Amino acid sequence: MYIKNCPICQQTHNGNFKKPYNAQIISNNPKERYVIDITEIPKEINDNKFNYKYIFDIIDYHSKLCGSYLLETKESNEIVVCLNDFISHYGNPKIIQCEMNIVMKKILL
Repeated sequence: MYIKNCPICQQTHNGNFKKPYNAQIISNNPKERYVIDITEIPKEINDNKFNYKYIFDIIDYHSKLCGSYLLETKESNEIVVCLNDFISHYGNPKIIQCEMNIVMKKILL
């Protein structure tokens, strides 16, 4: 990144500043990449008849096959059960992709 007020940038800048490369995610086959995410159910929708507070989504990036699971907590054991259920039905992916927030780090590491 080039910064106009930085002395080092001023000395090393060659005039050909390029924007950072944003790689596009490519998946050529089903079961190559699953994308997972957790969403909190808004209080306006949750009528408290059930204890579910979150939705766990799994999507096959290539085929767009998806599964959604209701969760009471964001605990790793509950998420692993859902992930195992999806994988047992649709197959084991090469890659599981997610945002690396604290919850997902606990599950995947």
